[in-house]
Amino acid sequence: MRPGPALVRTPIWLTPDSHAWPDGVPAPGVLVNLGIDPPQDAASYTKVVELVGDDAQELASGRSRWRRYLALGLAPRKVDAPGAA
Repeated sequence: MRPGPALVRTPIWLTPDSHAWPDGVPAPGVLVNLGIDPPQDAASYTKVVELVGDDAQELASGRSRWRRYLALGLAPRKVDAPGAA
């Protein structure tokens, strides 16, 4: 079944699975990862955005994902939010 035109134009998809796209809907170029684990298919996106909090557990998880991205041959870049400590 092909998706309707509105579904194809939807700019934001919220899904726990980065491969959950309906048939006929192009996969996005940007992934906003809100999970604890790095996406297994991170290299297939033009950009992966991570939001990392400042408590010890979130920092440790973010550092782990950073190392995983390096291991995949990606070049992560840190950008601090305005007003961040």
